[in-house]
Amino acid sequence: DLSALVTYVDGQEAEKVLANLSNESYDNQDAWTAYRIGQAYDGIKNWSLAEAFYQRAVNLASEELDFQNKLALIWFKQNKIELAEAGFLNLLGSFDRHQEGLNNLAYLYLRQGNLQQADLYLKRVLKFRPDYELAWLNRANFALQKEDAVLLKASLLEVVRINPENQ
Repeated sequence: DLSALVTYVDGQEAEKVLANLSNESYDNQDAWTAYRIGQAYDGIKNWSLAEAFYQRAVNLASEELDFQNKLALIWFKQNKIELAEAGFLNLLGSFDRHQEGLNNLAYLYLRQGNLQQADLYLKRVLKFRPDYELAWLNRANFALQKEDAVLLKASLLEVVRINPENQ
């Protein structure tokens, strides 16, 4: 219940909760708690607090690649493009097949109009995850920007093949 979590953390003062999440441990309990609170703030578009909690999660458990992805994504949402790009590239330096990291970096490049880099990362994610619907939607976006009707149709047909409900 992300809404209840935000209400609780706000009631305890978010900065105090953040300060108390400082224990590195084998089970990464504080890191996971920080991550989940970050998700709650992300959900209500309080991106500055989401960033603070995601950053704490990464600081406590940097080996958790999904934490790194969420932090880079929140930077992207805040238009901190250079930080976001570096974050995604750092994540992919640890694991070059991370589907969300590949797809998010491709989307970042699409938004910048860097179609060559977007194409590179979209091809990589689809090579490893040919049934990744969101990557096919980004591929369709890529095709629109390139004005490639054949690729657009093929990409959208893949989306519908993967998820017939996505019309």
